[in-house]
Amino acid sequence: MCESKIVVRLDGEEKVLADEIAALDPAAMKAYRVDGSTVDLAGYRIEMIDFLRHRVYVKPVEKEA
Repeated sequence: MCESKIVVRLDGEEKVLADEIAALDPAAMKAYRVDGSTVDLAGYRIEMIDFLRHRVYVKPVEKEA
């Protein structure tokens, strides 16, 4: 199957936030796993989607000073 992973890059390293992602709702910043559970991505923004590697890269939203 072609599930994806939600990955965040911090300090040059990649950390998997969630795996087995089947769907993504960018307007609501929610991801849905194959088993139907929801992953809340509030506080992140989508940086890039890599379709070949099945990864969605996210970045923490910077807070305004």
